[in-house]
Amino acid sequence: MHKLSDLPVADWLQHRRFDLATDYLRRGRQYAELPTAHLKLRWVETVVAWSGQYDSDRLRAQASDMQTELLLRRIGPPWRLVESALKTIDKRTREALEALPQGTKARIAEQMVADAKGLNADGSPASRH
Repeated sequence: MHKLSDLPVADWLQHRRFDLATDYLRRGRQYAELPTAHLKLRWVETVVAWSGQYDSDRLRAQASDMQTELLLRRIGPPWRLVESALKTIDKRTREALEALPQGTKARIAEQMVADAKGLNADGSPASRH
């Protein structure tokens, strides 16, 4: 059994980023026509709003899609403008993870390891890329 704190989270996040980008592309690049300056501003506004409404799946998804659009343009999001909001999101995420039952944490850890290996937690091939 793996502990969440022992896992290569950065590697797993890279896998997730690819999945999110693929999903965004399949849904038609909603932000493709937005000028870059406007996209950056909307991303900042959305991340800040999400930090105040952490449980909002809509805001999380919008921020992710906008970030993906920026990355597709080979432009990094303006991270320094949202440092405080990201600290709040990080804190809330850690609190949510800590509140999970131990069995759930173990399942998440196993799935992260399996994802990194290209398998589902039960050992079957993952339907990914």
